[in-house]
Amino acid sequence: MIVPMHTAVTKEVIEMIQNLPAESTISDIMDRLYVRLEIEAAEREIAGGKGFGHEIVEQKIEQWLLR
Repeated sequence: MIVPMHTAVTKEVIEMIQNLPAESTISDIMDRLYVRLEIEAAEREIAGGKGFGHEIVEQKIEQWLLR
């Protein structure tokens, strides 16, 4: 028998879906989940020291725009 588990992630996803407009599609839900997945991945990278500070990003953008 499978016992449903309402973990923090499950609750977060349920709440996210409930807060979408009534006319939302499955694609809209998938888009939101994908964005959340990417945010979590970025947060892990930053926590692991793999990110760039705001100042460095500004410098890189300026360099790219000058090309």
